[in-house]
Amino acid sequence: MSTLRLAVDVIVRGHVLRADSTSSPDEVDGILGATSAENRARRRMWRDYGLIEFFWERHIGAPTWWGVHFTVQFHRLRSAGVGIAADPIRIEYGPLQPALPLESLRAALAELGVGLVERPRAQADVREFLQPGSGAQIVVVEGEVHAVSVPRPA
Repeated sequence: MSTLRLAVDVIVRGHVLRADSTSSPDEVDGILGATSAENRARRRMWRDYGLIEFFWERHIGAPTWWGVHFTVQFHRLRSAGVGIAADPIRIEYGPLQPALPLESLRAALAELGVGLVERPRAQADVREFLQPGSGAQIVVVEGEVHAVSVPRPA
């Protein structure tokens, strides 16, 4: 299951195809391909690469963007279709599946000796997990992986 392999790589390694939360906008464009989907505020920028979003900030007067986090929006595979993934993702991981059950992810991570810590949530149908090693945060809705976010290392 290639969606599973993508999720495991992001959670365990903290990056997607070598692009991580410390990568510059130019570096991410070089890996995932340029995108026209960009939102900017005075000191914040967000780029949408279909399945994956990267976020940056810039300090007052600074010319360069500083990576904050990236999020793989797995729920988009079902809502927008598996073609939402950028070509480099599809080339690396092959055909993606529209859903990723939490239990499949947990089993694959357990085989690697990687555990998840559940965090409390107020909503009954939403669960949140943390992978302490990479800092990845996993949101699960109704038993399926909804999104995985990886923050910039402290």
